[in-house]
Amino acid sequence: MKSFGTSAPSAREALCRSLPGQDSDTPSTAPLSIRLGTPRDREVVQAIAAESMKEFGLVADFANLDRELGLFGAGSTATAAEFVAEKRGQVLGSLILVRIDPQSLKLCGFYVRADSRGCGAGRKLLAHAIAFAKAAGYRRISLETWSAMESALYLYRAFGWVPIRRLDPASGAEWLYLLEW
Repeated sequence: MKSFGTSAPSAREALCRSLPGQDSDTPSTAPLSIRLGTPRDREVVQAIAAESMKEFGLVADFANLDRELGLFGAGSTATAAEFVAEKRGQVLGSLILVRIDPQSLKLCGFYVRADSRGCGAGRKLLAHAIAFAKAAGYRRISLETWSAMESALYLYRAFGWVPIRRLDPASGAEWLYLLEW
C-alpha cells in the first residue's frame, strides 16, 4: 500500500526549508515577506548584489553603473520604490524601481542570495514590484540584463517581459527588456 505524505523532501524543498534561521528538519512556518527597503538594509543588499555579480564575472560599481544599489535606502528622488524579500529577519533579496518618466519605471538592483534562489523570493519581489507600479499608475517597466542570467530571464519572461533590443555591453548590460500593460 502506498503511503502519502511520507516521502523524503526533494533537494529544493530541503534547501528552501534551510533558509536563514530555520531548522532544516522542520518545515518553514515563517512567511517570506516583502517590505520597503531602508538605509539599514544597504550593506546586506550590496553584499548580495556583489556576490551575485561575481558569479557572472561582473564587478559591482556602486558609485557609477550600480549607483542605485550604492544609494539603497537613501530616499533618492529618482527612486520610486526599493523592496527587500525577508524571512525571519534575514534579507534574502532586493529590487529597485527607478522613475524614467511619468508612465515608465526601470527595474534594477534585483538580486537574491544564492542559497535562497528557487524558493520564491525573486518571484515574490517581481510580483510586488509590478503590483506597486500598476497601483501607482505606471504603464511599463524596463530592465537591462545579461543572457547568462538564465534564472532571472526565465522569471522575467514568465511575468511577460519581452526582449526589445541588444545593448552595447559597455553600457553595463546586454539586453533591454520591457513589460507593458
